[in-house]
Amino acid sequence: MAEIDRYRQEDRRAVEALYRRVFGPDAAEANRLRWEWQYRRNPNNPGGTPVIWIAREGPSVIGQYATMPVRLQVQGKELAASWGMDVMVAPERQRQGIGEILFRTWDRHVDASLGSGSPIRRIACFASCDGRSQGRSRASSSR
Repeated sequence: MAEIDRYRQEDRRAVEALYRRVFGPDAAEANRLRWEWQYRRNPNNPGGTPVIWIAREGPSVIGQYATMPVRLQVQGKELAASWGMDVMVAPERQRQGIGEILFRTWDRHVDASLGSGSPIRRIACFASCDGRSQGRSRASSSR
């Protein structure tokens, strides 16, 4: 079973290699160019450490759920929110629940988990999670 924890600086090369395997060399190069800005230098990033959840098996990185922290005001209250961004699982480990475990881990650590993209894909993703996640995500991302 995969162990899930936060990204560490020493994960950088393994994450880049996994990105290349999953998305190809061109996408990996584009990702490398925006990574510093999007994750490390994000002004809403507490402490400068990227808010990325990593799935590990032994020394291997087999999955990632990268998030981009944002400030979200709801009814005068500031919530700890973040956008779900780069999600990937090693090809040989896909369709084994690792992506869902990564999603649930992220969702438990923020007040509002935000997503965009196809409404049908979001509904399918949120339907696999408990009602608390579905309600929070729907309320915070569709308004």
